[in-house]
Amino acid sequence: MKTIELVGYGHPDRFADYISEKILVENLKQDQKAKVAAEVMVTRNIVFLGGEIYSKAKIDYKKLVYEAIEKVYGNKWWPNYQNVRIINDIKAQSPELIKIQQEEIVAADQGVIYGFYNQKRYERIIMLYQIIDSLQKKFPIAPDWKLLFNQELKELSISVCGVKAKVHPNINLFLKQQFLKYNLKINVIVNPKGEWLIGGPLSDTGLTGRKLMIDAFGAGVSHGGGAFCGKDFSKVDKTGVLIASKLAYKISQQKKVKTVLVELNYKIGDKIPKVIVRTYKKNKMFEFNYNYDLSLNDWIKEANILEVDWSEIVLKGGVIFYLKDILK
Repeated sequence: MKTIELVGYGHPDRFADYISEKILVENLKQDQKAKVAAEVMVTRNIVFLGGEIYSKAKIDYKKLVYEAIEKVYGNKWWPNYQNVRIINDIKAQSPELIKIQQEEIVAADQGVIYGFYNQKRYERIIMLYQIIDSLQKKFPIAPDWKLLFNQELKELSISVCGVKAKVHPNINLFLKQQFLKYNLKINVIVNPKGEWLIGGPLSDTGLTGRKLMIDAFGAGVSHGGGAFCGKDFSKVDKTGVLIASKLAYKISQQKKVKTVLVELNYKIGDKIPKVIVRTYKKNKMFEFNYNYDLSLNDWIKEANILEVDWSEIVLKGGVIFYLKDILK
């Protein structure tokens, strides 16, 4: 886990995540019992909406998508986006899945989910997003960027879209100065293959869930394979990450270890998962079963996550920005 990988919210995959979370949030605003599994594909000329939803909400999905494009790109980074075609193929959720959620929220599918805690890694990821936020305020870069931060080599490689090559040295110097504020002397490489002026969906296709490892704490941490974005809270791919990460934090404090990985196993219909914990100390790994007795339904009530605007979480950088406020 020496290298952290992150991408901007204007990366096509993250933008697809953003739309899928907007679909979730808008449904929950009108119907807190909504069941949502929203999938999005974004191209230069078409935005395709798929997935399964059970909801009483009445939503203008075409308007939702255009508002999302305007907020993230606008005409500056996606000229004439008003001509983009919106295809809505969202279907009703299976009645068999709806039936198992009647009395209380239970796991809507089987899944293996991981939560993680390491304070230094959390702080480094948040630091990187804050530095890039400062960069975007200083230079007219596009919201599409991607970086690799190698902590061992003390090197940042970053590709930013939307600025001419003559600006690259200024960005390089600015980033080095930002790192010095955190007492870090970092070798910075900006746009290693030269100018990158066409980004976002104009140059690449975006898919919900294709940046799973970004939501898995910057890559290098175990991931169960399920997409976090666009899911309601009966979908343990989403809720399980939050439960397991908070549990990892709790165990790190109790056992005074720096790094904890928590694995949850849910069968469809489960209220409570099976839990395996791995702690790491002095290059040794210790594994044990953990007795966890809080039901999915009760955890959702306790955490008050129905009120969170998950689309704004994506714009900030992802699930870690929600976790940083609850891991206290």
